[in-house]
Amino acid sequence: MSDTFRIRVENVSCGACAARAQKTLFDADGIEDAAVSLADESAHFTAKSVKALKAAFEARERAGYPGKPKEGEDADTRREAKEYDIL
Repeated sequence: MSDTFRIRVENVSCGACAARAQKTLFDADGIEDAAVSLADESAHFTAKSVKALKAAFEARERAGYPGKPKEGEDADTRREAKEYDIL
């Protein structure tokens, strides 16, 4: 698995918050190409495995930046997240 995800990120209120949230994603094992947008409170990243995806969600939660797949994200992404108990 190596899938790209776009998720909503909560509690991002300034550029420093966006940078911390992005660093949190980059620090999670198996995550690459992470970018966090302050403008639309979203993160875009590639997870190399389901374990990496789950680690990314858990790391963001611990850092204070919880989130879910963005509204309008495809049904497959939402189904995968639910299947692996990420949502």
